Amino acid sequence: MPREAVFSVDGIYKVFTLENGIAVEKSIGIGETTKDFAVIKSGLKENEEVIVLGRNLVEDGSRVSVQGGVKDTDPQQVPDSNSGVER
Repeated sequence: MPREAVFSVDGIYKVFTLENGIAVEKSIGIGETTKDFAVIKSGLKENEEVIVLGRNLVEDGSRVSVQGGVKDTDPQQVPDSNSGVER
């Protein structure tokens, strides 16, 4: 998972997922991290859409409009500059 998608609140790691056009804050467990990536160990289901770009512009319950987006689950694929969602 791109590291920029992960944030911490009171020591609890979180991400925003996208569910029916709404940003949903979810607590996650992380494993190994680098400057650019974090391994998500728990808290997400396979293929959930995670907000990456613009993550700091939403809050839990915000309506979200996706412009572009990554459709492939290949971890080597890098989202284009208009993408805000990582699968």
